[in-house]
Amino acid sequence: MQKKYGYLEIICPWTGETARISTRHAARWTGKTLRTAQRWAAGSRISPADLAALRYGALGLLPDDRWHDFRLRGGALVHVDTGECWTPAELRASWVLFQIAAEHRRLIDRKRAPVLELRPGGRLLRRAL
Repeated sequence: MQKKYGYLEIICPWTGETARISTRHAARWTGKTLRTAQRWAAGSRISPADLAALRYGALGLLPDDRWHDFRLRGGALVHVDTGECWTPAELRASWVLFQIAAEHRRLIDRKRAPVLELRPGGRLLRRAL
């Protein structure tokens, strides 16, 4: 006779959204053995790190409370309330723009923001104010 182990029910702590996953998926997402996932399905306690990995795999939850309004779905970051979606390329571009703006603010605060001039020969000359 073969025992059939149930599914694991993963619950979002903020929205109450639930997902049922098989013990095989739970073992694959956490890197634990199938037997450990079967113990979880039977009611054994899941460690916080493994629970975070299961929430990420099943619901797309990021493991930090500050990201509770966001989910990872299909390789994109999605805001739960507004439905806005950002691809990895858009996030990288935003990060670069924020870095450029921060550096510009830092230079303005030092009152030495560089001025770029294009010379007739096509050379770019950089000088401070």
